[in-house]
Amino acid sequence: MQASQAQYSPDRAYIWNGTQWLPNAGGGPAPTPVTPVPIPNTPVPVASAAAPNASWGAPRTTPKGHTARNVAIGVGVLIVVAAIISNAAKGPTPTASTNTNAVVSVTPTSTPSPASSPEPSASPTPTPKPTPSPTPRPSPTPPPKGPTVLLDKYGNGGGGNTPIFHTTGEWTITYDFDCTAFGFNGNFQIYVYDGTSALKDVPVNSLAMKGTDTVYEHNLSGPYYLTINTECNWHIIVKG
Repeated sequence: MQASQAQYSPDRAYIWNGTQWLPNAGGGPAPTPVTPVPIPNTPVPVASAAAPNASWGAPRTTPKGHTARNVAIGVGVLIVVAAIISNAAKGPTPTASTNTNAVVSVTPTSTPSPASSPEPSASPTPTPKPTPSPTPRPSPTPPPKGPTVLLDKYGNGGGGNTPIFHTTGEWTITYDFDCTAFGFNGNFQIYVYDGTSALKDVPVNSLAMKGTDTVYEHNLSGPYYLTINTECNWHIIVKG
Protein backbone atom coordinates (compact mmCIF):
# COMPACT_ATOMS: atom_id res chain seq x y z
CA MET A 1 0.00 0.00 0.00
CA GLN A 2 1.39 3.41 -0.97
CA ALA A 3 1.72 5.99 1.76
CA SER A 4 -0.12 8.66 -0.27
CA GLN A 5 -3.20 6.47 -0.37
CA ALA A 6 -3.06 5.21 3.24
CA GLN A 7 -5.69 6.32 5.70
CA TYR A 8 -4.69 6.73 9.33
CA SER A 9 -6.58 7.26 12.48
CA PRO A 10 -6.31 10.81 13.99
CA ASP A 11 -3.62 9.66 16.37
CA ARG A 12 -1.91 7.67 13.61
CA ALA A 13 -1.96 4.60 15.78
CA TYR A 14 -4.02 2.59 13.20
CA ILE A 15 -4.00 2.39 9.44
CA TRP A 16 -6.97 1.36 7.19
CA ASN A 17 -6.01 -1.27 4.62
CA GLY A 18 -9.35 -1.16 2.78
CA THR A 19 -10.90 -3.92 4.85
CA GLN A 20 -10.07 -3.27 8.49
CA TRP A 21 -7.98 -1.10 10.84
CA LEU A 22 -4.50 -2.41 11.58
CA PRO A 23 -1.94 -1.15 14.11
CA ASN A 24 0.50 1.24 12.53
CA ALA A 25 3.81 -0.51 13.34
CA GLY A 26 6.03 1.82 11.35
CA GLY A 27 4.95 5.03 13.12
CA GLY A 28 6.82 8.02 11.61
CA PRO A 29 5.80 11.52 10.89
CA ALA A 30 2.34 12.16 9.69
CA PRO A 31 2.18 12.51 5.95
CA THR A 32 0.53 15.35 4.21
CA PRO A 33 -3.15 14.86 4.56
CA VAL A 34 -4.67 13.53 1.35
CA THR A 35 -8.36 13.57 0.72
CA PRO A 36 -9.36 9.96 1.03
CA VAL A 37 -11.02 8.40 -2.01
CA PRO A 38 -14.37 6.91 -0.99
CA ILE A 39 -14.44 3.18 -1.41
CA PRO A 40 -17.79 1.73 -2.46
CA ASN A 41 -19.63 -0.28 0.15
CA THR A 42 -16.92 0.64 2.72
CA PRO A 43 -18.44 1.02 6.17
CA VAL A 44 -17.52 4.24 7.92
CA PRO A 45 -16.40 3.53 11.50
CA VAL A 46 -18.83 4.95 14.03
CA ALA A 47 -18.02 5.45 17.67
CA SER A 48 -19.69 2.79 19.74
CA ALA A 49 -22.50 4.07 21.88
CA ALA A 50 -21.57 1.48 24.46
CA ALA A 51 -18.18 3.18 25.09
CA PRO A 52 -18.81 6.95 25.05
CA ASN A 53 -15.46 7.71 26.71
CA ALA A 54 -13.43 5.85 24.08
CA SER A 55 -11.46 7.89 21.59
CA TRP A 56 -13.05 8.29 18.12
CA GLY A 57 -10.02 6.94 16.46
CA ALA A 58 -9.81 3.80 18.59
CA PRO A 59 -9.72 0.76 16.34
CA ARG A 60 -12.91 -1.28 16.26
CA THR A 61 -12.18 -4.87 15.56
CA THR A 62 -15.01 -6.71 13.86
CA PRO A 63 -15.63 -9.97 15.71
CA LYS A 64 -14.82 -13.05 13.80
CA GLY A 65 -17.86 -14.80 12.36
CA HIS A 66 -19.87 -11.60 11.97
CA THR A 67 -18.62 -11.11 8.45
CA ALA A 68 -20.09 -14.42 7.28
CA ARG A 69 -23.32 -13.62 9.08
CA ASN A 70 -23.53 -10.19 7.49
CA VAL A 71 -22.87 -11.68 4.05
CA ALA A 72 -25.58 -14.29 4.62
CA ILE A 73 -28.04 -11.61 5.76
CA GLY A 74 -27.23 -9.52 2.68
CA VAL A 75 -27.70 -12.46 0.38
CA GLY A 76 -31.01 -13.31 2.10
CA VAL A 77 -32.24 -9.73 1.71
CA LEU A 78 -31.35 -9.82 -1.99
CA ILE A 79 -33.27 -13.10 -2.42
CA VAL A 80 -36.34 -11.67 -0.64
CA VAL A 81 -36.24 -8.49 -2.73
CA ALA A 82 -35.88 -10.53 -5.94
CA ALA A 83 -38.83 -12.71 -4.93
CA ILE A 84 -40.98 -9.62 -4.19
CA ILE A 85 -40.10 -8.06 -7.56
CA SER A 86 -40.82 -11.36 -9.37
CA ASN A 87 -44.21 -11.75 -7.67
CA ALA A 88 -45.12 -8.13 -8.41
CA ALA A 89 -44.28 -8.68 -12.10
CA LYS A 90 -46.45 -11.79 -12.29
CA GLY A 91 -49.48 -10.01 -10.81
CA PRO A 92 -51.85 -11.32 -8.18
CA THR A 93 -52.54 -15.01 -8.33
CA PRO A 94 -56.29 -15.64 -8.58
CA THR A 95 -57.57 -17.74 -5.76
CA ALA A 96 -60.57 -20.00 -6.02
CA SER A 97 -63.56 -18.57 -4.27
CA THR A 98 -65.01 -20.78 -1.64
CA ASN A 99 -68.06 -18.62 -1.03
CA THR A 100 -70.95 -20.96 -1.65
CA ASN A 101 -73.47 -18.14 -1.20
CA ALA A 102 -72.27 -16.19 -4.22
CA VAL A 103 -75.10 -15.29 -6.54
CA VAL A 104 -74.41 -15.93 -10.19
CA SER A 105 -76.15 -13.50 -12.44
CA VAL A 106 -77.36 -15.15 -15.62
CA THR A 107 -78.24 -12.90 -18.48
CA PRO A 108 -81.17 -14.48 -20.33
CA THR A 109 -80.52 -14.95 -23.97
CA SER A 110 -82.90 -13.15 -26.21
CA THR A 111 -85.50 -15.43 -27.71
CA PRO A 112 -86.43 -14.55 -31.26
CA SER A 113 -90.04 -13.61 -31.62
CA PRO A 114 -92.23 -16.03 -33.56
CA ALA A 115 -92.87 -13.33 -36.17
CA SER A 116 -89.17 -12.82 -36.92
CA SER A 117 -88.02 -16.42 -36.92
CA PRO A 118 -89.52 -19.06 -39.19
CA GLU A 119 -91.19 -21.92 -37.46
CA PRO A 120 -89.29 -25.18 -37.75
CA SER A 121 -90.79 -27.41 -40.31
CA ALA A 122 -92.31 -30.35 -38.54
CA SER A 123 -92.64 -33.67 -40.21
CA PRO A 124 -96.30 -34.33 -40.94
CA THR A 125 -97.71 -36.90 -38.63
CA PRO A 126 -99.35 -39.65 -40.65
CA THR A 127 -103.03 -39.84 -39.96
CA PRO A 128 -103.82 -43.32 -38.73
CA LYS A 129 -106.26 -45.07 -40.94
CA PRO A 130 -109.36 -46.03 -39.02
CA THR A 131 -109.81 -49.71 -38.75
CA PRO A 132 -113.13 -50.49 -40.33
CA SER A 133 -115.32 -52.19 -37.86
CA PRO A 134 -117.25 -55.06 -39.28
CA THR A 135 -120.78 -54.10 -40.01
CA PRO A 136 -122.97 -56.32 -37.95
CA ARG A 137 -125.15 -58.37 -40.17
CA PRO A 138 -128.70 -58.39 -39.10
CA SER A 139 -129.93 -61.70 -38.02
CA PRO A 140 -131.98 -63.18 -40.75
CA THR A 141 -135.59 -62.71 -40.01
CA PRO A 142 -137.04 -66.10 -39.68
CA PRO A 143 -139.76 -66.67 -42.17
CA PRO A 144 -143.15 -66.25 -40.71
CA LYS A 145 -144.16 -69.38 -39.07
CA GLY A 146 -146.86 -71.00 -41.01
CA PRO A 147 -149.94 -72.30 -39.39
CA THR A 148 -149.57 -75.66 -37.77
CA VAL A 149 -151.77 -78.43 -38.96
CA LEU A 150 -153.92 -79.30 -35.96
CA LEU A 151 -156.27 -81.77 -37.67
CA ASP A 152 -156.25 -83.60 -41.02
CA LYS A 153 -159.13 -86.04 -41.49
CA TYR A 154 -161.03 -87.87 -44.29
CA GLY A 155 -164.57 -89.29 -44.12
CA ASN A 156 -167.52 -90.79 -46.01
CA GLY A 157 -170.88 -89.75 -44.66
CA GLY A 158 -171.41 -88.12 -41.35
CA GLY A 159 -172.39 -88.76 -37.80
CA GLY A 160 -168.96 -88.95 -36.19
CA ASN A 161 -166.75 -86.62 -34.14
CA THR A 162 -163.10 -85.64 -34.86
CA PRO A 163 -160.31 -86.01 -32.38
CA ILE A 164 -159.75 -83.09 -29.94
CA PHE A 165 -157.19 -80.45 -30.98
CA HIS A 166 -155.86 -77.37 -29.17
CA THR A 167 -155.93 -73.90 -30.66
CA THR A 168 -154.38 -70.55 -29.58
CA GLY A 169 -157.18 -68.18 -30.57
CA GLU A 170 -156.99 -67.95 -34.38
CA TRP A 171 -157.41 -71.02 -36.58
CA THR A 172 -158.90 -72.12 -39.90
CA ILE A 173 -160.99 -75.00 -41.29
CA THR A 174 -160.41 -75.99 -44.90
CA TYR A 175 -162.96 -78.45 -46.23
CA ASP A 176 -163.71 -80.31 -49.47
CA PHE A 177 -166.80 -82.53 -50.13
CA ASP A 178 -168.11 -84.45 -53.14
CA CYS A 179 -171.63 -85.99 -53.42
CA THR A 180 -171.29 -87.51 -56.88
CA ALA A 181 -171.52 -91.05 -55.54
CA PHE A 182 -174.76 -90.09 -53.75
CA GLY A 183 -176.39 -89.09 -57.07
CA PHE A 184 -178.00 -85.96 -55.78
CA ASN A 185 -176.97 -82.69 -54.09
CA GLY A 186 -176.02 -83.49 -50.59
CA ASN A 187 -175.85 -81.70 -47.26
CA PHE A 188 -172.51 -80.81 -45.75
CA GLN A 189 -172.48 -79.34 -42.20
CA ILE A 190 -169.63 -78.74 -39.65
CA TYR A 191 -170.28 -78.13 -35.92
CA VAL A 192 -167.61 -76.80 -33.50
CA TYR A 193 -167.60 -78.01 -29.83
CA ASP A 194 -165.22 -77.06 -27.04
CA GLY A 195 -163.65 -79.39 -24.48
CA THR A 196 -166.86 -79.40 -22.41
CA SER A 197 -168.95 -80.50 -25.49
CA ALA A 198 -170.58 -77.11 -25.67
CA LEU A 199 -171.57 -76.06 -29.20
CA LYS A 200 -169.56 -72.94 -30.17
CA ASP A 201 -170.16 -72.48 -33.89
CA VAL A 202 -171.61 -73.94 -37.13
CA PRO A 203 -169.19 -72.50 -39.70
CA VAL A 204 -170.34 -74.68 -42.69
CA ASN A 205 -173.89 -75.54 -43.77
CA SER A 206 -174.04 -76.29 -47.52
CA LEU A 207 -176.30 -78.18 -49.94
CA ALA A 208 -174.58 -79.00 -53.22
CA MET A 209 -173.10 -81.70 -55.38
CA LYS A 210 -169.58 -80.51 -54.59
CA GLY A 211 -167.94 -77.78 -52.54
CA THR A 212 -164.61 -76.49 -51.13
CA ASP A 213 -163.69 -73.47 -48.98
CA THR A 214 -161.76 -72.18 -45.92
CA VAL A 215 -163.52 -70.68 -42.93
CA TYR A 216 -161.92 -68.74 -39.99
CA GLU A 217 -162.51 -69.10 -36.27
CA HIS A 218 -161.58 -66.10 -34.07
CA ASN A 219 -160.92 -65.81 -30.34
CA LEU A 220 -161.43 -69.48 -29.73
CA SER A 221 -158.54 -71.02 -27.85
CA GLY A 222 -158.39 -74.26 -25.99
CA PRO A 223 -159.43 -77.83 -26.67
CA TYR A 224 -161.94 -78.28 -29.50
CA TYR A 225 -163.40 -81.00 -31.74
CA LEU A 226 -165.70 -81.07 -34.81
CA THR A 227 -168.81 -82.99 -35.77
CA ILE A 228 -169.49 -83.59 -39.52
CA ASN A 229 -173.06 -84.13 -40.85
CA THR A 230 -173.22 -85.20 -44.59
CA GLU A 231 -174.07 -87.95 -47.11
CA CYS A 232 -170.94 -87.24 -49.21
CA ASN A 233 -167.24 -87.91 -49.16
CA TRP A 234 -165.19 -85.19 -47.43
CA HIS A 235 -161.74 -83.99 -46.37
CA ILE A 236 -161.08 -81.53 -43.49
CA ILE A 237 -157.80 -79.74 -42.47
CA VAL A 238 -157.62 -77.57 -39.33
CA LYS A 239 -154.67 -75.16 -39.01
CA GLY A 240 -153.83 -72.83 -36.16
